[in-house]
Amino acid sequence: MACASPALLDGTHWFLFVTVISFIATLVWVFIYLLSIREALTLPINWHLTELFNTGLLTVLYLIAFIVQLSIWAPVNYIHRAPNIAAGVSYYNFSLLGVHKSYNSDLFCRTSL
Repeated sequence: MACASPALLDGTHWFLFVTVISFIATLVWVFIYLLSIREALTLPINWHLTELFNTGLLTVLYLIAFIVQLSIWAPVNYIHRAPNIAAGVSYYNFSLLGVHKSYNSDLFCRTSL
């Protein structure tokens, strides 16, 4: 988030939106697990499936966001180009979300049987 702000080009707005939404969603999941909200609520929510959809959606959004960020900043010769390229090369976030999604899908398949 710090490398890409302030958003100077249009694609960076989308990148920052996805990054902030992902950060907020991660904080929500941390508090759900940290405060044991899963066990306290008796709602019929399949938490593993909900987390699977969350990480799947964030993985797709990160994929689109870093492609947009790199395609916007690659041809530009501007003083703030290097930090924005560094922000766009957040492929590791995308790959980590993909690994987490595959772990959740395995966990979901084992618990739903």
